[in-house]
Amino acid sequence: PNEMHNLIDDIRFADVRSKMHDALLDYMDKIRDPFRSYQWSLRPWRKDARPRWMGAFRPRPQDGYSPVVRDYDTGLPTQGVKVEEKKQKF
Repeated sequence: PNEMHNLIDDIRFADVRSKMHDALLDYMDKIRDPFRSYQWSLRPWRKDARPRWMGAFRPRPQDGYSPVVRDYDTGLPTQGVKVEEKKQKF
């Protein structure tokens, strides 16, 4: 009970580990986890992963409770995720 053998780097379990990791990331996106970030997908043991960041804006779900998210430029309701290529200014 006081020992732990970490299998995160064991190649025999890489498939299971990756599936569990993907499920966690999908769940974090679904519930809009405030601590999620693209760094969660870029773990040192996940060489095949790509950043999952979709930009600085994620519209709220259409659940009848959350307020309507409006586009900053037009004031119209958003039609999904708006992805823009932006370069860092520093």
